[in-house]
Amino acid sequence: MKKNVIILLLMLISTLTSAQKIIENPEYGFASYPGEITKIEIQDTTTVLHFKLKRLPWDYFHLHEESYIQDLSGDKKLFTTKLTGAKFKRNFFSKIRRSHISVIFSAFKQNC
Repeated sequence: MKKNVIILLLMLISTLTSAQKIIENPEYGFASYPGEITKIEIQDTTTVLHFKLKRLPWDYFHLHEESYIQDLSGDKKLFTTKLTGAKFKRNFFSKIRRSHISVIFSAFKQNC
């Protein structure tokens, strides 16, 4: 399900970002993670997805190193290169300092 969310997100990015570098509060469909995407930054060397997390009743969430985004016009997958605000694998809300995390990928090439 996480892959479907990322694919839907990339569909949105590819249609809305012809000249944009930062998308604040992007619209997206179904999400399988506990929170919302607050910002997308498309830079020359990286693509950064910013999330605001909601606390879950079981007090933890998972982030996987195998997560990726994919340009739907091609088959190249951009895998996670870095994570800020949390760690890969299981995260407990009581141990993280903030409810905002950023998932960093290699550069997303825009079709300009």
